[in-house]
Amino acid sequence: MIALLGGLKARALAIGAAIVAALVVVAAIFRAGAKSGRNEVRAAVNEATNETREKWNEIAAERPDFDGSVGRLRDRSRRND
Repeated sequence: MIALLGGLKARALAIGAAIVAALVVVAAIFRAGAKSGRNEVRAAVNEATNETREKWNEIAAERPDFDGSVGRLRDRSRRND
């Protein structure tokens, strides 16, 4: 009887160790996937930021058209009256 219980205890410990090992592997896979996802999001945000920065640099490089700006403001004011 004692030998049977000892064998059951060893099996239970082996099964428990296998479950813990499987959980560690699954957690590592999820962690790697999350890191990959974060890197993809960062790359997309950086790309959008660079595009916006380039657009603003183009706008900043243009010579301002003050007369045209005043005309557009007057037109907008007339439409809102």
